[in-house]
Amino acid sequence: MSRRKDHSEFLGFRKELAYGLRDGVQVSIRDVERGAACRCICPACGGELVAHKGDILVHHFAHAGSGESCGTGLETNAHLWAKQALGAHLWIRLPPLVAQGGGLARQVHRGQDFTFLKAELEKRAGEIVPDVELTARDGRRLIVEVLVTHACGPEKIARIRAGGVSAIEVDLSAWKDCDDAEEVAQALLTKAPRVWLFNPKLDEVGALLASEAEARVRAEAARQKEAGRRLVARIRKAPVRRPRELEPMRAELVRLGYGRLVGGARPGDGFVVPAHLWKAAALSRLVARALDGRPVDQVTPEMLLGLIRDCLWSDDRPPRQRASLDALRSAVPGFRPPSEAMQAFMDDLQSEGLLLYRKGDHRLSPALIERVRSDREARRAAAAAEAARLRREMDVQAGLERLFALAERPTEDDAFSLAAWTRNSPVAPGRSLADLVMAGDADWRALLSGLSAIERMLEGGALTDELLGLPFEERLEEARRQAAWIVAQERAAQEEAERRARAGRMVAIREAAWAALNGEAEYWLSSPLAPGAACAIRTSEQSDEGLGAALGALRRHVAELEEAARKAVVIEGFQARLRQAAGASFEPARAEFFLNNRRPELGMATPLAYCVDERSLREAMSLLGSRSKR
Repeated sequence: MSRRKDHSEFLGFRKELAYGLRDGVQVSIRDVERGAACRCICPACGGELVAHKGDILVHHFAHAGSGESCGTGLETNAHLWAKQALGAHLWIRLPPLVAQGGGLARQVHRGQDFTFLKAELEKRAGEIVPDVELTARDGRRLIVEVLVTHACGPEKIARIRAGGVSAIEVDLSAWKDCDDAEEVAQALLTKAPRVWLFNPKLDEVGALLASEAEARVRAEAARQKEAGRRLVARIRKAPVRRPRELEPMRAELVRLGYGRLVGGARPGDGFVVPAHLWKAAALSRLVARALDGRPVDQVTPEMLLGLIRDCLWSDDRPPRQRASLDALRSAVPGFRPPSEAMQAFMDDLQSEGLLLYRKGDHRLSPALIERVRSDREARRAAAAAEAARLRREMDVQAGLERLFALAERPTEDDAFSLAAWTRNSPVAPGRSLADLVMAGDADWRALLSGLSAIERMLEGGALTDELLGLPFEERLEEARRQAAWIVAQERAAQEEAERRARAGRMVAIREAAWAALNGEAEYWLSSPLAPGAACAIRTSEQSDEGLGAALGALRRHVAELEEAARKAVVIEGFQARLRQAAGASFEPARAEFFLNNRRPELGMATPLAYCVDERSLREAMSLLGSRSKR
């Protein structure tokens, strides 16, 4: 059997106890006799131990009697092993010393190596205190706590602080299952995480940092207070504006009977427009959100302030230098931020029933929304009617001005007065032009249509006999003469165009006929297209439709000629075969007599004329008979 690996230097991290006390001196399981001859006691509970040293299990101490452990083997092993390892090397690396206080931190010294003269375990009140105490040549002491399964609790740290000895904790929990004793030793000395549990320097420097932080806080508070005072003075000196677009909002609310809610001449802290304007803007824009269908069930001061950003003082400094208006309230006594002013305005709206409070939320009154909607619709309708009236008035005025300008005559002379004409319109006797403009009814539309017809006539367009009582008779007669001349010119032009068109159609059909029929073209052109119909040349002359009909008849005639020629070629083929057969049966004179002599068998047709297809060819050839009969 091969020997197992020697773990004697590492057994401090096994659950089994690897160290005992003999005559008050720490001894390792490897240095004692087997069994009770070891003469050792448990360093944790003081009970008698026996040494188990075999070839299978790891060498370890067990409690005499039941053999069960007292339950502190792992921690006790760790501390005893740590004392042994530290005693063998006589140095350990300390973590950086960083003091904290008042939110500040300062490094007192970087991590460094601590060299010492001896390492020993301490025992207090009859129990082993799980730590190792190191003593340097100059008398400085350092407690090393080894964390395997449990970190030092607040009570133990308090006892360490009370003792006044600096202490660190080394976390070896990641190495508790490691089999390499040298690696665990290096972890204890340098690699494993370690923290300060107590160092007098930490308290001393921490107190200084806390004092420094407190001084900084006081200085910052004083600086902020002075900055706030200056900023408030700047806000209160900001020029007051009165934007024109806000005035109609207030006028609407006053018209609806809410003028008492939108009063106040002074802007207030944080506002740059008078109170009556920013209040009107907040309420009007809130109602506008509701009319647009956006939710207004959670009305808050912040929401209303967001609607009137153009009414608030704006901080033009960089973002990190800006101060909250609400923060200035604590810096400057008497400063009232916009949020408080808006909350007071919301209280007024709630007392008037314009804001309804339910389940922690404010919502806009539906009655107010409906009242504003109805008022705006009525005003829009009135404005639209007035705009339409103004357009009608401008249209008729512009139309009359154009008419008199086109007629090149004044609106007022001895024969005509436009002022009198407008007082009694010929379109609707008894109604003035102003009445027609206001009504915009059928009489108005008839007047406008009549003026447009007169304008078209004066511009050289169609005649109109209805002058609506306006003095344009001379222009009407001139227009009639001009229209008659234009009609005559148009008639002559139309007749010339028709003559040219007839000639062109005749040329077109003649060229088409010659191209298709050559020498037979003139005969075809002069022939009727159908029984009782005109010939092709006359039919084409009459209209474009006639030309189309003639061209169609020409195409059909050409197709018939082509089909007849094709059939003639086929018939000639059958007749040639019959001639060949007759020539083979008779001498030439007799063959010619046979071909051209009428036969009863063929319906009194000659064999040559009868032969037009395969069937008739067979019938004609059957008359040749046999050679004996011939």
